[in-house]
Amino acid sequence: MKNKIFQVSGDYYNKFIFDSIQFSYSLIDNNTISLSLKDSNSNTFSTKLIVEAYHGICKASDSTTLNIIKDENDKIANSVELKLGLNGPFSNQCSNIEENEPSPPFNGCYADNSWCTENNSKETIRNTIWFKLKGPSNGILNLKTSGFNTRIALYEANTANDLLNNNYKLLAANDDNASGTSAILKNVHVVPGKTYYLQLDGYKGEVGECFINYYSENIEIFPNPTISYINIIISSENEAEGTLKIFNLSGEQMASKKIKITPQLNKFIFDLSALNQGLYFLSFQTNDYTYVSKFVKIKP
Repeated sequence: MKNKIFQVSGDYYNKFIFDSIQFSYSLIDNNTISLSLKDSNSNTFSTKLIVEAYHGICKASDSTTLNIIKDENDKIANSVELKLGLNGPFSNQCSNIEENEPSPPFNGCYADNSWCTENNSKETIRNTIWFKLKGPSNGILNLKTSGFNTRIALYEANTANDLLNNNYKLLAANDDNASGTSAILKNVHVVPGKTYYLQLDGYKGEVGECFINYYSENIEIFPNPTISYINIIISSENEAEGTLKIFNLSGEQMASKKIKITPQLNKFIFDLSALNQGLYFLSFQTNDYTYVSKFVKIKP
């Protein structure tokens, strides 16, 4: 909730009582008040609005409970971390913008690193939420939203405060794609392990729930080096069936396993207890593509 109008009826003198720490207000007329939520560290809280009505020496009162829900990642400092795979759902229903919050240029829906304009006039950000993510091991990042009509922008910055102080670099932005309302960033080159910030807004002030598929079209392996097992994350845009294979340095196949991956199900565990110490290659092969990575098995 960013602002809400409350109105009472009747030929009375009315007094509105509310939590002035959480809200600012404007009195529209004797019967109507507009409350605006101030900045607060509380994401969810309840409070009361009391109305007292006076007519002569008579007095009556009534109240209503306001249940306030704020999106936790409304502020850049509270950015939610995205993991490889499908993330969400997320909502920008109760989000607002921060002072000095950055935005991409509004040069058109299909222009590079740009967001759409409205009726040939300059657009503005409205209901943004923020995320952070680490660059994948292959240094190539892909993002795709689904749900309502979203737009996204990826930034390089050391801290959240840097984004609010114009100390950042816009890496990529997208508002629409030719096939629908999903926002898509493809093959963005990043530094493996470095943290980046993602801004999401709704086109023309649209709000709703959405999902974000973060994928690298690669195999992530951890721990690496390892003693007895590896966790494997295979992130791709679409679901696929294929075979995981492990090879030694001589090209000899040491193990294999058939799996199915989806944006929701992309993490697997491989037991390495039967392997000797050394360097190995792990491949995931489908009818359309092959991903390859490597790992080291060490002594316990």
